[in-house]
Amino acid sequence: MKQQSPAAFRAAVLALCACLLLAACGGGLRYVRSLGGRQVRISVVNTERANLNNPVALDFLLVFTEKTETEAGKLTARQWFEKKSQFKRDHIVNEDYLLFEYEFVPGDPVPVIEIPYTVSGRSLLVYADYYTPGEHRVRLNPQKDATITLNERGFTLAVTGE
Repeated sequence: MKQQSPAAFRAAVLALCACLLLAACGGGLRYVRSLGGRQVRISVVNTERANLNNPVALDFLLVFTEKTETEAGKLTARQWFEKKSQFKRDHIVNEDYLLFEYEFVPGDPVPVIEIPYTVSGRSLLVYADYYTPGEHRVRLNPQKDATITLNERGFTLAVTGE
């Protein structure tokens, strides 16, 4: 049997490590394909009377497939929060979507939320669980930073640079 040179052995080990790393990413490679670790930055202005002075659940759904985007994009916030558990069972995390869940007490300071930007992210859906009637949902370009203001009866969104 022919003995390999140390350089060839190192190259083979590095190639094996690279393959194992890619396989460990779940096959979807969503994080591997992120552009230099860029984060979508969402600032939240949490007013004293947000949601009629009740905690506000705020979900960010980053969708990767057209089917998932169409399905989730039709849901109002109320429907989303009622059907979220079933949605998680019906869809594959890191392949169909990523979900970031938060809840804020009115008036409390909120640090900037950073969501990993991935080149395969189709859209970022934002759902706010308000007591008042309304859709309380917005679609955001996952390449844009934004500011969300949690108001008494709903929220507003301002995209940075627009």
